[in-house]
Amino acid sequence: MKKNFGFTLIEIVIVISIIAVIIPTIFAIIYSIMREQVKIFTLTQVKREGDNALNIMTTLIRNSAVTVHSGPPTDNNVVCTKSTETWPLNSTDPLYFQDRYGDWFSFIAVSDAQNQERYKISSDSSGLNDVDLTSFSNTNVQDFKISCQGTAENSPPLISISYVINQLSQTNREEDIASLNYQTKVKLRMH
Repeated sequence: MKKNFGFTLIEIVIVISIIAVIIPTIFAIIYSIMREQVKIFTLTQVKREGDNALNIMTTLIRNSAVTVHSGPPTDNNVVCTKSTETWPLNSTDPLYFQDRYGDWFSFIAVSDAQNQERYKISSDSSGLNDVDLTSFSNTNVQDFKISCQGTAENSPPLISISYVINQLSQTNREEDIASLNYQTKVKLRMH
């Protein structure tokens, strides 16, 4: 008897059909992993910008601010000194902080000159040029609000900061869209 060491046509067809089922499944798994990696990268970029801006604002307010003002600091525009006082009355009015050396700084949302619907957070001060805390390149800031509330007599005011930071994307793909909400409260130190 002679032995045949080959494959029959049926065996070859079965192997090809199994491979035809497995390969699309493998590609679907790899594609979903790549989409998740893009989403993680996008969220990381947004979180980095949002955390950086919030860290700078809270550190400056906590460590440097002595008084809160409704405009560039004068003796007549100190706000949030009474326990029932909240400022600003209008959410578009900026707050100004004065440090122990008499210099002032504030934080504002600045619109992009090319696209008035895009915003970034910027710091304005009496001693330095404006410093951008977020950028127009990757993110957009929405609903930026900074306010203060008097707490008690002879106690420093409580500053509330909130904003939403979004990833700017050219597409509407789910993995390219990221948005994070930021909220915190900072109490001025007694100097």
